[in-house]
Amino acid sequence: MRIHRTQHTTGFTVLPNAVLRHPRLSLAARGLLGHLLSLPNGSRETVQTIAEKVAEGRITVRKAMAQLEAAGYVRRVRHQDPESGTWATEVTVSDVPMTEDSPTDTKPTVGRSIGRAVGRSPKGERTQEKNSSPTPAEVPASGAQGAEGGRDEASQQQDDSSPEVGRAAAVLGRLGRMTRS
Repeated sequence: MRIHRTQHTTGFTVLPNAVLRHPRLSLAARGLLGHLLSLPNGSRETVQTIAEKVAEGRITVRKAMAQLEAAGYVRRVRHQDPESGTWATEVTVSDVPMTEDSPTDTKPTVGRSIGRAVGRSPKGERTQEKNSSPTPAEVPASGAQGAEGGRDEASQQQDDSSPEVGRAAAVLGRLGRMTRS
């Protein structure tokens, strides 16, 4: 067999040979992975929208997606927005199989243990992971004063943990997500 390759400068996707020669993935799964990897970051493709564009159909695309998930090339993570209560599925596609400790998971999912009991903490109790104020040894010894009349950096950081700041940060986060779509 003779192989002819052309030099591409735009509009191409690079895939590892291990993906294309994977012995346990069907040709449909390999093709679907190639298609998914060719999409720009942030694409909103679903099994349904992909199935409408290809000859194989929805069932074949769904089975291929299941093979890619089982092999670790695709990971779906469902999470709930704590403010609105809406659910979303975040899909991560990789050209190498992802493992459980892969750095692609940045958001915790509902039900994942974070090392503490679920529910409200008693007032005034702060967990170690939430305690972001520096110890006295970490405060700069230069005597530099903050922008507000002689307050130091440690007292400014304590003000940042107020409920108003938390609500404002949540509103800004939602606004940022709305403007990206």
